[in-house]
Amino acid sequence: MKAISTKTHALIDYAWAAVVPALPHLLRGGPTTTRLLAGTGLGTLAYSLLTHYELGAFKVLPMTTHLTLDLLSGLALVAASFALSQVTPKEQALLMGLGSFALAVALNTETRTPALQPYRRRLDSSRTAATLYELKHR
Repeated sequence: MKAISTKTHALIDYAWAAVVPALPHLLRGGPTTTRLLAGTGLGTLAYSLLTHYELGAFKVLPMTTHLTLDLLSGLALVAASFALSQVTPKEQALLMGLGSFALAVALNTETRTPALQPYRRRLDSSRTAATLYELKHR
């Protein structure tokens, strides 16, 4: 069992979509970082709305696909922190931190929502036998 439920992951997604695009403005980042994080936030919002989890609006995208997109997004942010020559060290650290966070969340999230998991009920044999006996002798 993983540490982050799909419902908690959904809350993180929507918070990410709201906060990440604002970070370059708050930290006085350059245009490259601003565009990159705006795209990341909008992309996350788009596929979160499509994801089949508790807070998804359209529920057409499987959770495993969503987590794959999260992993790719995290890897892209980490790679951008190294590849973009026009970002400052502060922006580089921001991209690395956000990418690492995205990777950690994706790798520690359940892959199935409780609603999609098969219903499993533990049967207590003595209780079941007692119930059958009562039904039979009514």
